[in-house]
Amino acid sequence: MNDQPTNPVGGPRTLSPVAARVVGVLLLLCCGVLGYLSIYTPLRQAQQHAASLHFSDKAVIFVPVVAILSLLVIAFPKMSTYDTILVTKTKKLSLVGWLIIAVLLAIGAGFYIWFHGQLKALGYEA
Repeated sequence: MNDQPTNPVGGPRTLSPVAARVVGVLLLLCCGVLGYLSIYTPLRQAQQHAASLHFSDKAVIFVPVVAILSLLVIAFPKMSTYDTILVTKTKKLSLVGWLIIAVLLAIGAGFYIWFHGQLKALGYEA
C-alpha cells in the first residue's frame, strides 16, 4: 500500500510554487541564524582574541550549501518537484542533479577551508 499522499492525478503530492518559495525563504532565514551563531560569531570572537571558540564544523559546511539550495528553490520553485531535469523518471538523481550536488559540496568544502584558514590566520588551531 502506498503511504505517500497523492494529488488528484495520482502522482506524489508536490508544493505549489508559492509554498516552495515560502519554504525556501524559511530555510534561508534558518541558515542566516545558524550562520550568525556558527560562523560569524566565532570569527568575531577570534578577531577579539577570545580565550576559546565554539563552532560546528558541520554548520560551516552545511550553512552555505543549504543557503544556495534555498536561493535556488526561491528562484526556481519547480526544483522542489520530481518534474525537473534533476531527477530521472525513476525518481533518481540525473547527471545534472549529481553535478549540482558535486558543485554544492565543493562550495561547502571551500567555505570550510576558508573558515579554518581565517581562524589559523588569527592564531587559533582549528
